Amino acid sequence: MTQYLKREDVLGKLVIDSDANSLGTVKDIAFSPTGEFAFIVQKKDSEEEITIPVSKVRKIGEFILLKEETAAPTKPPVPGAPYGVPGRPPTAPPTMVTPGQPAPPPPGQPPPSQTQGQVICPVCGNPNPQGTKYCLRCGAPLPEKKKKWFGRF
Repeated sequence: MTQYLKREDVLGKLVIDSDANSLGTVKDIAFSPTGEFAFIVQKKDSEEEITIPVSKVRKIGEFILLKEETAAPTKPPVPGAPYGVPGRPPTAPPTMVTPGQPAPPPPGQPPPSQTQGQVICPVCGNPNPQGTKYCLRCGAPLPEKKKKWFGRF
C-alpha cells in the first residue's frame, strides 16, 4: 500500500545528501504543471533556496535522504593533459615522445615486433587490443586503422 505524506509531515525536515552532508530544511513543497513534485529547501546558513525533485529522494524518515548522484561520464584524458586517470594515482611516470617517432614500450612491455594485431598508444606506448578507441593505460585516443576501399562493403 502506498504511503502518502501530508505537507506538515515534511516541512522543517532536514535534507541530507548521499555523502551525509546537511543541505538545509524543507521550507515548502512545489509542483510542476506536468505533476512532478519537489521540495523547496532553504540552504543551511543562508537565505538561498534550492528545489529538489522528489525523484531524487531516496527515503523520508526523521530526515530526508537524497539518492546518490550519478556523475556524468567523464571524457578520457587527451594528449597533453595531466597524466593518469582522474581520481587514480598514475601507474607510471610519463615518457617523453618525439613527434613523428614511435613511443618506446613501457618497462616490462614487449617490443612492438611482439605486439602484432594490437594498436600501440602514441602517448605512452602501451599495446592495446584491436578496436579499442582509447588507451587502456593512459586514456589517450588511439589512431584508427583505415579500411581499404574494398573493406568498406
